[in-house]
Amino acid sequence: MDGTRKYHPDEDAGVQEPEVGSVSFEDISLDFTWDEWQDLDSAQRTLYRDVMLENYSSLMFLGHCTTKPEMIFKLEHGFGPWSLAEVYPEPSRGRGPKPEQWVQEDVGRKVDLPEKCS
Repeated sequence: MDGTRKYHPDEDAGVQEPEVGSVSFEDISLDFTWDEWQDLDSAQRTLYRDVMLENYSSLMFLGHCTTKPEMIFKLEHGFGPWSLAEVYPEPSRGRGPKPEQWVQEDVGRKVDLPEKCS
């Protein structure tokens, strides 16, 4: 050996590995408001849906057994990620669709993920 020491950035900088805690679906999900959702085109909505469903499926695979989030139910059945109460909280505000205008979104194929991992 020539007496030289290899550089190890983590050791030399005093960096320690962070403690890994439990991860929930809410930690890795992204929420859109009604207005933000309206700004997305069909391809963006489909991508969002696919990523959220895959994230949930990955958590289930890793053993993070939880009750299926409401958002996942909505996305599985072709609806947007928001609830009617969030979209149209008060009739006087006039934001979002009125209940009679509530329709299913076209965000891709219907899928059914398990309620809980086995």
